[in-house]
This record gives sequence, C-alpha cells and structure tokens, in this order.
Amino acid sequence: MFEVAERERADLERQLGPPPAPRGPPFGGKVAKVSWWGEPKWGRKRTGSHQFGEDLVFVKQEGEVTVVAVMDGHGPAAGTFVRRMADVLRELLEREWSRLTVAGHEELLREVFRELDERLCAAFPLDGGSTLTVVVVWTGEEETTVACANVGDSEAVLVQDGSARLLSTDHTWENPQEYAAYLERARRRGVRPLPACYGPRQVRSVPVYEEGSAEVSEDNARKVFRKMAEEHRCVGGNQSLRKMLRVVDGQTVPMEGYLHTNWGATVDNVQISRSIGDASQKGTVLRSDPSMSCVRVGGEEVFVVLYSDGVGDLLYVCEWPELVRSPDLFETLSARKPYAIWDDLSLVVVSFCSR
Repeated sequence: MFEVAERERADLERQLGPPPAPRGPPFGGKVAKVSWWGEPKWGRKRTGSHQFGEDLVFVKQEGEVTVVAVMDGHGPAAGTFVRRMADVLRELLEREWSRLTVAGHEELLREVFRELDERLCAAFPLDGGSTLTVVVVWTGEEETTVACANVGDSEAVLVQDGSARLLSTDHTWENPQEYAAYLERARRRGVRPLPACYGPRQVRSVPVYEEGSAEVSEDNARKVFRKMAEEHRCVGGNQSLRKMLRVVDGQTVPMEGYLHTNWGATVDNVQISRSIGDASQKGTVLRSDPSMSCVRVGGEEVFVVLYSDGVGDLLYVCEWPELVRSPDLFETLSARKPYAIWDDLSLVVVSFCSR
C-alpha cells in the first residue's frame, strides 16, 4: 500500500516540481526556539499574526519554560471563539505560572482545561467549539522534559534521532477507544447512543484489509487513493489513511482497530469526541478532559511539531523527521495545499538542543 501512496505522491511532485533539499536549521539551544506558520482557507494571512482563519497558534515563553498550543475552531463563531479561548488560556497560565513545573504540570493542565471549558461554554452557550493541543517544554542543563495535553484532532509530534512519535491522542470517532468510551457514558446515563455516521460525499465502507485476513488489499488501496483524489483533492495524506497506517520496518501496515477508510465519521454531527466549548453537546457525546503524555528527551536535535488537521491532511507522520529539518518547510506545505481538503492550516515548530 505504501508503494501505491508513493506512486500517487510521485505524480503530484511531477506537477509541483522537486521538493526542496533539506538543510538543517539553527537549533534553539537551552532556550527553545519557536516558529509558526499558517494559511487561512480563504483570504490572505496577516504578517506576524497568530490566527489563520479558524485556527490559532498560542506561544508563551518565560526562562526555560515554553508553552505552545494549536486551536482549530468550528461552528459559526469559530474565529471569535478561538480568540477568546487564547485570551483565557493566557490569563490562566499567567495566574498559575509558578505551578507549571515538571512535577505538578498534569494536575495544573487538567484544571486549566476544565476552567477553559466552563468559561467558554458560558460565553458561547449556543455554538462555538475548538480543539486544543498544548505542549510544555522545560529545557534543563541535563535533560529536557516535554509534556502534552490535548482534546480533539490537532496533533503534536516529537521528532528525535530520525524518528517521529505522536505525543497527542486521536480524539475522533474513528478511534475505536473513543467510541467505546462514548457507548459506556451513554449506558451509565441510561440514554440511547447515537451511531457513528459517515457523510454521503465520503468513501464509505471500503476496507483496506483483504477479507478474512490482516493483509492490506492493494486493489482496495488503489481505489481508495483514487477516490480520495477525486473527492477531496487529497493524495496520500487523508486523515483516516494517516491514522490507519503506520510504518514498521519500512513496511506500511494498518493500525489495530481502524478497519475502514471513512473520513469524517460523526456522532451527533460532530467529528471530534473531545473539545473545548460545544456547550449544547457536552455531557454524553462530547467531553473536555484532556489526554496527557510526558517524556524526557535527549539527543543533539529535538523538535516538537504541533499542527491542525488541515496540515495533517498534507502528509504522513513518518515524513516529519525529514520535513522538519528543511528551511523551506512552510513553502513545501503551502505548495501541497491545493491538493488537500479545503481547510485552514496552522503549524508550530519548537526546536532545541537537549544537551
């Protein structure tokens, strides 16, 4: 299946021209270096802006502590919602900055997410919601610690020693664990659960497994890639396909539990299973408690990359070790934009030397 994706990618690159040769950018040293980029799905980006359409990038640095976040709003008031959300997040962090330590960060971030959700639901009772992925980096003399908290489908990736690993958790209805948790909440509340639905324009019920086996079907894969290109102008980087496929020893294999290539699975017309806001759907369907991860890192070159799903549609996670080192990273993503699903793009890159 990976070969199919590569052939499709090669056709795309022939149209766009060769990709830029990667050259190593300067690293941030003991104080992390932060850069960000984005493009709205309509209009032009504002120079120096942190907001790109319904996406917003958040950056706060003090001493050896760096906090970055990506928000991807939805609903009629999405742009206003994420601006208000960024203001509240900055207020909460400034109030509790002394508690933002390696030892106490998990409790604090859970409190921040809970208060954010309460205040935004009160301010936007009818509509408005957003993903939120927050990464905190503590750069120390001996080692660097990276923590991530997220709700929704904006991703955070750690790039180290030529490999990439997800720090965030996939909060969509295509994640079987999230849907199972929803069914359990509905059972406890005594309500009838809603089914996961797929939009009529999406590729519907096309398994990438050969029937009766765990092998990837090349024939189905080819059909899926062609269908995605026709319906979404997306070649090889569709959200479901990225989440379903992982590279093991150079081979692309399906992730456990992801059986179909439906993009845009929804419950109660919502694609994500956790969010900030969405007051009318909080409770049984949506939740706001974040998934957490924390790692200590070493090595000469370390990157943390945060991005909205619009950027995620342009690439596979396994491409980050090469892409993140390119000084033309932003131009490369911008050039891929016409071949992706129509969405706002936002990206934050944190680079540092851990020793």
